[in-house]
Amino acid sequence: MEHSLKSIFAPVCLLILTIFAVSRVAPQSAGLASAPPEEFSSNRAMTKLQVIASKPHPLGVPAHDEVRDYLLRELSALGVNAEVQTTTSVSQRGGTTRAALVQNIVARLAGTNSDSKALLLTGHYDSAPASYGASDDGSAVASMLEILRALKHSAPLRNDVVFLFTDGEEAGLLGAEAFVREYPLAKNIGLVLNMEARGYKGPSIMFETSPQNGRIISEFAGSAPHPVATSMAYEVYKLLPNDTDLSIFKEAGVPGLNFAFIEGATHYHTALDNFENIDERSLQQQGSNVLALTRHFGNLDLANLKANNAIYFDILGLKLIHYPSALVIVFSALTAIGFIGVVIIAFRRGLLRFSRIVLAFFAFLLCLIGSVGVTFILWQLVNLLHRDYSSIPQGFTYNGNYYVVSFVALTVAITAGLFLWFRRKLGHANVAIGSLCWWLILMILTSLFLPGFSYLFTWPLFFGLIGIGYDFYAVNEDSISVKRLVVLVLTAAPVIILFVPVIYMMTIALPLWLSAGIMVIVTLAVGLLLSVLNDLAGLQRGLVPLAAIGLAVIAIAIGSLTSGFNRKHPRFDSLLYGLNADTGKAMWATRDAKTDSWSAQFFHGNAERNTLSSFLPSLSAKFLQQEAQAVPLNGPEATVLSDNTNGDTRTLRLRINSPRQAAVISLYVEEDARIQRASLNGKEINVDRKPSPSALWSLRYYAAPPAGLELTLEMTSTAPVRLRVVDQSYGLPKPAVTAFQDRPEDVLAMPYYFNDSTFVSKSFVF
Repeated sequence: MEHSLKSIFAPVCLLILTIFAVSRVAPQSAGLASAPPEEFSSNRAMTKLQVIASKPHPLGVPAHDEVRDYLLRELSALGVNAEVQTTTSVSQRGGTTRAALVQNIVARLAGTNSDSKALLLTGHYDSAPASYGASDDGSAVASMLEILRALKHSAPLRNDVVFLFTDGEEAGLLGAEAFVREYPLAKNIGLVLNMEARGYKGPSIMFETSPQNGRIISEFAGSAPHPVATSMAYEVYKLLPNDTDLSIFKEAGVPGLNFAFIEGATHYHTALDNFENIDERSLQQQGSNVLALTRHFGNLDLANLKANNAIYFDILGLKLIHYPSALVIVFSALTAIGFIGVVIIAFRRGLLRFSRIVLAFFAFLLCLIGSVGVTFILWQLVNLLHRDYSSIPQGFTYNGNYYVVSFVALTVAITAGLFLWFRRKLGHANVAIGSLCWWLILMILTSLFLPGFSYLFTWPLFFGLIGIGYDFYAVNEDSISVKRLVVLVLTAAPVIILFVPVIYMMTIALPLWLSAGIMVIVTLAVGLLLSVLNDLAGLQRGLVPLAAIGLAVIAIAIGSLTSGFNRKHPRFDSLLYGLNADTGKAMWATRDAKTDSWSAQFFHGNAERNTLSSFLPSLSAKFLQQEAQAVPLNGPEATVLSDNTNGDTRTLRLRINSPRQAAVISLYVEEDARIQRASLNGKEINVDRKPSPSALWSLRYYAAPPAGLELTLEMTSTAPVRLRVVDQSYGLPKPAVTAFQDRPEDVLAMPYYFNDSTFVSKSFVF
C-alpha cells in the first residue's frame, strides 16, 4: 500500500500544481462599491463604464461627442480642469494616409513638484464602428476616472499626473500622434502607462515595454500588486505589426508600459464588446495595478528611467522575477556546463551510448512533428465539420477552450506514448539526454537572438538537469524513496510554473489555426517532465497517454456539441450599400465567401463577384455584388478654392465636404498627377507612399467638420486631375432595407471597416 501511494505522489503533486497554476491565470476578484475611497473599485468604475459603453461611439458620430461631453462633466465633478485638444491629425503609418479632426481630453493632477517630469496615464475613448467599446477601450477610460478619484483621496504625489483620453485610436492612433506632436505638456512626460483590451476577460497582462526597460521593470516588479508579465511577450510584440497609442510615445523616445486583457477575442471590435459581457474582475486587476504604479512612479524622479533591457517573468501572478539581459549568457553557460556534467555522470555510470543518444535526438523530433501534424489535421477536420466557424472573426471560436484542451491532451498522449516506446528501445537515460538536447539548442538560440525568450528554456532545463543528474547519480537507490520523490517533484515543478501561463497566453493571443505551432511548446514541456520523473509518471502502465487520449476525446466531443450559434454566441456576416452618384446606380455587396440565411435575401442568381472600384478603389478583394434600389443621397462635393500654375508646377486648392455629414471621407487620385507636395488643412502629407497601384494616392479622413476639409495638391504636371471622393456613413440606408427582413439576433456584423456602411461615390476632373 505504501509503495502504491509513493508511486502516485509525483503525478498527483504536479497535477495539483498544474490546477493551481491554471487557477492563478484568472483575475481573482472584483472590487466592491464600499471599498475605501483611496482604493480602486471596479464596481465604482463600472458605473462610469455603463454610460461610456451605452452606444457605439466611433469618430464622426453623435455618440462620440456624447462620450466626450460625459468625460468632461465627470472630470469637472472631480474638481480637475480638463482641456480639449481639437486639431487635425495626419498619420501615414503602414503606408496609408489617415487623418481626422481629433478631440483629445487632457486633465492634469498637480504634484508637489511640478518642475519634475510628469507621469501620463492614457486610454482611448473612441470605439470601433460596430462596437460599444466596453473593453476596448471603455475599460481604460472608466479606470482612469476611478484612479483619478482615488488619487484625490490620497496624499499628493511628487510628480504631476496627466490623464490623456485620446481620440481616434481606432482610426490609426491619430489622437496620440496629435498630442505628441502638438500639445505642450507632451515634452515633459517621463513615463507613459497605457491601458488597452482586445478581449473582454482574463488577467491584465503587461505585454509591452519600451526599449532599455531594465529600470522600469525593476520598479514595476516592486510595486505592482498582481504582476502578470513576461519578456517573451515583449519579444513577440516587437515582431508583430500591431500598434497601440504607446507606439507613438515610444517613437518619441518616451518610456512606458502597456497593459491589456486579451481573453475572448471573439468579441473584439464587435457588438459583443458591450457592458453586459465585460468581466469586472479584469477591470479590477488592471485598475488596481495601474493605481499602485501611479502612486509609485508618481513619487519617483522620472528624468532618466532607461537602463539595459531586463529578462522578466511572473511566478503565478505572485512575484515578478527579473534580471539584466547581460546575465542571459552567464545563466545559459552555467546550464550548458550542468548539461555536460550530467552527461559525464551518466557515461561514467554506464547509462549512455552515443549512438542511442543520436537516435533519441531524432526520435524526439518525431514527437514534435507528430504533435504538430496531428493538431493541424484535427483542426482541419473540425473546420470541415463546422464550416460556419469561418464566420467568427479573429480566427477564434466561442468554444475554443475545448479544442485547445483536446490539442494539448493529444500532444501529451503522443509525446508520452512515443517517449515510452523509445525508452523501451533505447533506455531512459539515452531518451532523456537526446530530448534535452533540443532544450539546450533552443536555450542557446534564444539567448543569442531572442533573449526575452531565454528564461523559458534556461530555468526549466537548469532545474530539470538537477533532478536528472541526481537520478543518474543515485541510480542504485530505492526508486521510490521519499528523498528521491521530493527532489524530482521540486526539480520538475518549474516546467509547470513557467509553461502553464505561457501556453495559456499563447492560446488566447493566437488564432486557433496556429495551435499546431503552440504544441511545440507543449511537447517540449512534456518531454522534460517525463525525462525528470522517469518511472514515477505511470509510464510503465501507459497511464499518461491513455488518460490524455480520454481527455482529448471528451474535449473534442464537447466542442462539437457546443458548436452552434445563438444570441449570446452569434455568427457574423458582411453587407454594405454603395451609390454611384455619377451613374445613379446602387448596389449591395458582401465580402463573405458565401451568403447566410439573412444576407442571401439581398443577392440573386445574377449576382457577380468583383472588386469595388467605385467605392473602395485601393482594396483588391472581390465582393459579391447585386444591383440595389437607388436611394436619393447627396454625393460628396469638391470645390476649387484656387488653381495656379507657375511654369510646370500647378497648385490646386480644393474644399472637400460631405453634405450628408458622413463619418468618413476618402479621396483617391485615379491617374498619375505627379503630385510632389500635398497638405491637408495646412498640414504636410508625405506623398511618396503609394498604398496600391490602383490608387496612386489616397486619403481617409474621419470626423470632417461641417465646412469640410481643405486639400492642397502641388503637381509637376498641368494635365487634368481625376479625383474620386467617397463618403462613408455607418449603417445601411433605411429606404433600401425596408423591403428586407431585419438581421436576426444570432447574426452580427463582421468587424470590417467597410461593413454595415453606406458609401456614396462621385468623381471629379480638375
